[in-house]
Amino acid sequence: MHRRDFLAATSGLALAAASPAAAAAGRLPIMKAVLLSMLPAKLTVKDRFQLAKDCGFVAIEAGTAKDMDAANEIRKASEQTGVPVHSVMNMSHWQYPLS
Repeated sequence: MHRRDFLAATSGLALAAASPAAAAAGRLPIMKAVLLSMLPAKLTVKDRFQLAKDCGFVAIEAGTAKDMDAANEIRKASEQTGVPVHSVMNMSHWQYPLS
């Protein structure tokens, strides 16, 4: 057996071991998420979450909220639509770059 044949045969096994459900479906185990501010601002937060879900995204990345009411609105939208907030991006750092 040549090295290329061996690598071709075993690379599929490594993917299958990493994510059995994804391998069974024939897909890579990659989750798609979208930044909340990339969705239309004219929609409510809940409608933006629902739009992301309808478009096939499985998670949302949110920026830091300016007040507690905005943060609670994001949390409620996440709970109601079942789309988790997988990360929060600190928006303040753009004012104070390290470079």
